[in-house]
Amino acid sequence: SLQRTVVNPIYPRVVKTLRETTQTSDERYLRNARMLALKTQDFFGMRKEYIRPNGWSEGVTKLSMLEHSANPVIQLKVLVGTAHAIFESHNKAAMELSENDEIVFLSADDFFPIFLFVMVNSTQKHPHLNKQLMWGLCSKLELQGEGGYYLTVYEAAIMYITDFKSEEENRLIAIDATEDTQLFSEDADAKRNRDRNNTEYFGVDSDENESQCEVHSVATNISEASSPEGHGIYESEGLKATNASLEKILEES
Repeated sequence: SLQRTVVNPIYPRVVKTLRETTQTSDERYLRNARMLALKTQDFFGMRKEYIRPNGWSEGVTKLSMLEHSANPVIQLKVLVGTAHAIFESHNKAAMELSENDEIVFLSADDFFPIFLFVMVNSTQKHPHLNKQLMWGLCSKLELQGEGGYYLTVYEAAIMYITDFKSEEENRLIAIDATEDTQLFSEDADAKRNRDRNNTEYFGVDSDENESQCEVHSVATNISEASSPEGHGIYESEGLKATNASLEKILEES
């Protein structure tokens, strides 16, 4: 198959290359995940009826197997299996509590907080690497349906955890923002006074010149992005570096 003949021979080199580009993001994820793992289930926005005494252990155990999988195809199956484990655990608990044997379905809005909790309590160390490998090396067929859906959920959870800021961080950011606003206001007042003096002395409207520079800058960026040389200019630097590294590996192979 394509997996055995093309992907498997270069897979260790692909992993090494991607690990270099995702290392910083994975370190931040891991730092935040360890902090969030100390939080209670309701912290993640779970409704009371979805809080489990066993901490959704079935899902946590399943997801912790992801990085022990041999390749991205199996990783994707583990990811889907994690979702199934969460639903099965929910259905079992719902049946035990139900008086008329009716299953209360778990909505997407209720699933995501549970999945976040499962994520931070699993033993994953390289989620950014995992999701890039799955998106990049799984076939389109495998990424259709459940595979693609739960990989999207997985990526959303990764970004939420990586970008999470504690109350203390938010407080410091708010203080910095207030100070920046004050400094900006003071600088703006000083600039207006200088512009007023320049207009009176030279007869030049500096705001007009500044506006023209901004238009020129935007026009230059659009022109570069539209040209063959500048195609993809708005892609992230990390993504471009990854693509370049993968192309080099494939050429050498």
